[in-house]
Amino acid sequence: LRPSVEIVVAVRDEEATLPGLLASLARQTDRTCRFLLVDDRSSDGTPRLLETFRAAMPDRVRVLSSTAEPAGLTGKQAALDLAIGAAGGDVLAFTDADCVVPDRWAEQLAARFADPSVGVVLGRVRLPEDRAFLRRFQAFEQPLINQYNFAPLGLGGAFGCFGNNLAVRREAAVAVGGFRGLGWSVTEDTTLLTAIRDLGRWKVRAAVSAAGTVTTTAKPDWASYVNQHTRWNAGAIHARDW
Repeated sequence: LRPSVEIVVAVRDEEATLPGLLASLARQTDRTCRFLLVDDRSSDGTPRLLETFRAAMPDRVRVLSSTAEPAGLTGKQAALDLAIGAAGGDVLAFTDADCVVPDRWAEQLAARFADPSVGVVLGRVRLPEDRAFLRRFQAFEQPLINQYNFAPLGLGGAFGCFGNNLAVRREAAVAVGGFRGLGWSVTEDTTLLTAIRDLGRWKVRAAVSAAGTVTTTAKPDWASYVNQHTRWNAGAIHARDW
């Protein structure tokens, strides 16, 4: 029996990019997958977009609101923790508002979890190429980072991932206490991955086909790029693997 998939997205002030993601979610070929969207204290038109999406598929979409200032967690961690507690799907598929997912994304992820020993699936991420040097550079760099995440899996290790293409067995997420149980981290996705890995109960696998590849948005300037990579490396330095 193929496990059920619930797609989870935490959003905050994302009205500019959210329509593209929501349109791609509506195109999912897996018509049984459900959507759990969490608004993290948005002050723009994000709540209206989420509600419109919910109204179009009321039997498949739920919208939650994370209204309180989180204590001991980042805002995104608190929003995702709320989702884990409310989710009902066998598999939780995480992505972000600045992404577009392929039509067969949920279907591809569910297939990997047909093996009950699999607890986490890492997906591939791509950036569209562009003539501008910075965006072209990021499109070139991304496959290298993907390989850094995927290569250790063949050696029995799991050290990094991207939260915009990450699927976790809900039972495993609950077993580590959700994000509340993991505590504060600037790289919440990798913290979740390594905590599940350390339980020793589930395998980590990769979904590398084009049908399971998420397209994300390049950083528009060098300052944003440096801030992003500083956050990624800060998370790596403070990880237990270090």
